[in-house]
Amino acid sequence: MRRLIINADDYGLTRGVSQGIRYAFSCGAIASTTAMMNMPGSAKDVEIAKRDTPYLPIGIHLTLTAGRPVTPAEKIPTLVDGEGRFLARNSFLAKLDGIQPEEAGLEFRAQIEALQALDVRPDHLDSHHFVSYLSPALLAQMLRLAEEFKLPVRPPAADDAEMGALFPGLSDTVTAFLKAGAREEIRRASIPTADRLFLTFYDKTATQKHLTWILGSLPDGVSEIMCHPGMSDGDLRAASDYAEERGYELNVLTESGLPGILRQREIDLVSYGRLNA
Repeated sequence: MRRLIINADDYGLTRGVSQGIRYAFSCGAIASTTAMMNMPGSAKDVEIAKRDTPYLPIGIHLTLTAGRPVTPAEKIPTLVDGEGRFLARNSFLAKLDGIQPEEAGLEFRAQIEALQALDVRPDHLDSHHFVSYLSPALLAQMLRLAEEFKLPVRPPAADDAEMGALFPGLSDTVTAFLKAGAREEIRRASIPTADRLFLTFYDKTATQKHLTWILGSLPDGVSEIMCHPGMSDGDLRAASDYAEERGYELNVLTESGLPGILRQREIDLVSYGRLNA
């Protein structure tokens, strides 16, 4: 039996991203999304989803490398710069050994509770730029909260090559943990997760041809495809260096006849929240 989760990251990043994700769900092209609850418009976008796409499962895209924290900045000094903003991705990676994991856990909790405050039960946890998978201490904070709130989590990458494509220059220690250690920690904690994560539907490989290849290579069990659909506009170009590409992803997902292909290949599109159904 093959089950597939297609999750759209970055809900709430901008209005166009959220709109594109809702459209992809309405077309049957994705199974769920994960929201960046620290973004200024995320609460409003969640309310719109509750009204317009009430069956869209929404998880938490735990964020430490974009925007401002939900937690007061003075309580998480190792996570923010002098202006109280999160460190950019490369700065976060450079400072990884100095990050206090308890501060990350405090902010992770605040983001989870921000979604709960909107009367939404989170579908699962993953993280922006994979920050919660970059060290044993950071992963432990996410898994502790996943256990407390009874939430599944995204698995780490299947191999270091896929992660290295997104994070060039990772240290050998971090790469080794991502390759094997993180998955073992999730297994040991008995937290529900997928068996396999595909990261390669991204940028120049976010194509109909590559999506067809992924679907043809799915093993038995539960797989996840990470994606980033959205409608590109000025706000998105100002917020992300991955802007126009989101529109290309959206077009591939919604114009490829994906629901029919899944039926033909007998692949069940599910969310993390349905794994035990």
